[in-house]
Amino acid sequence: MTKVDLSGYAKKFEDDVTSFNDYEATDYVRSLKNEGLLDEAIEVGSTFRSMCPNLKGYINQYGYALYNKHINIPVNKISENEFLFFSFANDILGMCKQEKYSPYEVTVNRMIKYITSQNPINYDKYLETLKLLDPKLLSDQPLLIKERNQEGESPLERWYRQMVKVHYDMQNYKDCITYANNALAMIHNFHYRNLQWIKYYRACSQVALGNYEEGQRDFLALQGQIRDINFYEVLYTTYSSLNDDKKANTFLLYDLYQSGYDVTKTDLFKNLLKACQKAEYTALADLVSLFLKKVEKEAGKIAEIENDPYANEDSGIIYDRLMEELTTHLDKLVERVQGKVIYYNKEKQFGNIKTPQDDTIFFRQADYIYDEEVQKYDVVEYTVIPAYDRKKDEQTSRAVLLTLEYSD
Repeated sequence: MTKVDLSGYAKKFEDDVTSFNDYEATDYVRSLKNEGLLDEAIEVGSTFRSMCPNLKGYINQYGYALYNKHINIPVNKISENEFLFFSFANDILGMCKQEKYSPYEVTVNRMIKYITSQNPINYDKYLETLKLLDPKLLSDQPLLIKERNQEGESPLERWYRQMVKVHYDMQNYKDCITYANNALAMIHNFHYRNLQWIKYYRACSQVALGNYEEGQRDFLALQGQIRDINFYEVLYTTYSSLNDDKKANTFLLYDLYQSGYDVTKTDLFKNLLKACQKAEYTALADLVSLFLKKVEKEAGKIAEIENDPYANEDSGIIYDRLMEELTTHLDKLVERVQGKVIYYNKEKQFGNIKTPQDDTIFFRQADYIYDEEVQKYDVVEYTVIPAYDRKKDEQTSRAVLLTLEYSD
């Protein structure tokens, strides 16, 4: 790369700084910066600022020189002199505007990156720094991640993602919901599951404010979309804490029957034990407690089980016992409704049930507890669970935990 001859600018600068016009000042600072002569670019920019108040064009180039020298540095270097880092950052923000070709936005983002790298995070400072950016001036165009040749989030999407999360973490639940709603209205192309996480924090905030139906809607829509979060468990915990036990247990039992025999899901069975104890359903509580002890014993966590009435049976057989007990007495934990199958599509394995109110409710053959051969006019017993229709984008309900009573 050919080195730029800056001797003419250097002599002019030495002879009379005030003789520079806007183009020359900008070109001089830019050239010094691009040549990697950051100290010289900073010195020249500082001199222009103090002696040539009429010049404006060089400001962003001077700001970028400061950014490259003092802001865009490793976190451990910032930690060595945090005060100096923020002093230079504030200098850049004080003289530059949030506009194209300005170091303003990248400086704020670097401040945020440092703040969020700390443990614990100073959330007040985090929020204060985010507010330095005007979202109306942020681009909504996705950024290209060159090393992966992949499209990334836009500056606007990143800002809203951070604002939603910081307000949630600070328990500013109303603000969290407001920013989440704005994000969903403003952004049409989300990345990295940002859409799901924004809806998740909105739902959690709705629940924290007592808006349970609104929170439930988002939780149901998100089921299966965020790894490691079981929204049926979230809804069980929410309604259980409100002592709305039968509604809570609907989510719990549906999750239980869907999961099947899975010794890794001990939390699910612990919640079932709590539900049984709360309902004073002793027969099932004893079996669930024994199942959990069998699992612990088989994992080598305990040696023996005292007073084991089924000493020769493993956890799999105890699981069958407890599920048989539960299925026989579902009404002890959830509301049960009787209805009649009035339509069934055998090929697609779904249909409608006529309810006692002469309405219809949707069901799937997969939600029968036993693998029944469904026939029109079957009389069935079921439990109503809130659901979400993604095609219609609305909350609905369907029949689950179905058992065949008789054929009419």
